[in-house]
Amino acid sequence: RLATTLTLAGVLEQNPETGKYRLGLALFELGALVRRKMDVWSEARPQLQSLREQTGETAQLAIFDHLSVLYIHKMESRQAVRMASNVGSRGPAYCTGVGKALLAFQPPEVLQQVLAAGLARYTPNTMTTAVALEADLAAVRSRGYAIDNEEMEIGLRCVAAPIRDHAGRVIASIGVAGPVQRMTKKFLQTCVPSVVGAADQVSRRLGYSTLVAHLELVD
Repeated sequence: RLATTLTLAGVLEQNPETGKYRLGLALFELGALVRRKMDVWSEARPQLQSLREQTGETAQLAIFDHLSVLYIHKMESRQAVRMASNVGSRGPAYCTGVGKALLAFQPPEVLQQVLAAGLARYTPNTMTTAVALEADLAAVRSRGYAIDNEEMEIGLRCVAAPIRDHAGRVIASIGVAGPVQRMTKKFLQTCVPSVVGAADQVSRRLGYSTLVAHLELVD
């Protein structure tokens, strides 16, 4: 029964002539997915460290997983008061900087699933309507970065940018977050070039090129 279940899931394949089983394509796909995430992790690490040194704030790396944002690496600020997040923890994609930098580039059906799940209000700044969120995500796509202006937690701001793989797919995001006392709106804007530059650097290391970007625009 277990083998039958694994076969239906694509984890195993059965030879119709001998009845013997072998590993299926699903495991290959899973291994490729893990490899891509490990590549992002290793390539982003120097950029996270650089962002922390440049801004003095916590730098984060995240991926989109099961309609939420999953934090896979971080470099914490050395400040006594700092943004706290745990590697392996999750957050809403629609009201975090790294989350919106990912959600903005997901297929329309994925966004519809997020909307159908409900947009819970975390702070007075949380966008809880489809119209407001869709407009904000359109702005993210246009300017190339996302901002969390106390939308997930009062007193916390974040700026984040998408990371692309060799095919131009957004597979991760990198961002800087900190308390509003230091992350003023003016300072936030000074962080944008560093964050976008870090994301672009990781994307290039993963094989993304200006040629791919040009073909996307033409398409």
